[in-house]
Amino acid sequence: MILVETVGVGQDEVAIVETADASLVVLVPGLGDEVQALKAGIMEIADVFVVNKADRDGAERLVAEIEAMLSLAGEPASRPPIVKTVASEGAGVELLLDEVWRFLSAAPPPAASLRSVGPS
Repeated sequence: MILVETVGVGQDEVAIVETADASLVVLVPGLGDEVQALKAGIMEIADVFVVNKADRDGAERLVAEIEAMLSLAGEPASRPPIVKTVASEGAGVELLLDEVWRFLSAAPPPAASLRSVGPS
């Protein structure tokens, strides 16, 4: 597995969806990330949402805000999961990996792998 981290919230983060097999949107409570994510349209590209530093005040509120935004988008079964982590302690990381693997096993192959390589 290759991980690509983008910095900030903007057009580059939305463009990564064309390259990556799975897109994780990581938000941290209390930093205003959710407002920036909404402005940049990044909420629509997530295959898995991660609320990191979930031991901080505001983590449950952030989860509720993500759930509220997702409720506008469609059926509950088609919504990306939200995983709470405290990465510095390893808390929630195993569940996060399970969700990523679950998504990858259910997802169709990426468009890049469907293109022919070399002469036909």
